[in-house]
Amino acid sequence: MIVRPIPPKEPSFGYKWHLKTAFKKGKLPTVTRDVSGQILTADNVTIDHIIPHSKGGKTVDGNLMLASAGFNNRRGNRSLFDFVTIEQVRIFFSQFIDVKYKGFDGNQYVKAAMKTITEEFKKWTTK
Repeated sequence: MIVRPIPPKEPSFGYKWHLKTAFKKGKLPTVTRDVSGQILTADNVTIDHIIPHSKGGKTVDGNLMLASAGFNNRRGNRSLFDFVTIEQVRIFFSQFIDVKYKGFDGNQYVKAAMKTITEEFKKWTTK
């Protein structure tokens, strides 16, 4: 009998986030592109940490954003600002202004995310 080792499984973070669910259910019609400008679809939408989890970023609303799988994979755990400009960030988060549904206020989300963005940008500019 030949015993073959079982290959290790890829880590599964199992992130579920209400904005990803809302996007997939069509509750965010104003949100069409990720921070890099790529079109978001129900098939390619992922959850991305503004400050990477591996660099101490928390899995909380103010540190999460929707991203295409392609962008999320390319970025890995590098700074968001190695990939996008402040203007791209502004355009992305403007998609959430005045968006409301039960339990979600886009303006509050943008405020929390911009606090994190500011922190990340300060770190990036002082490298």
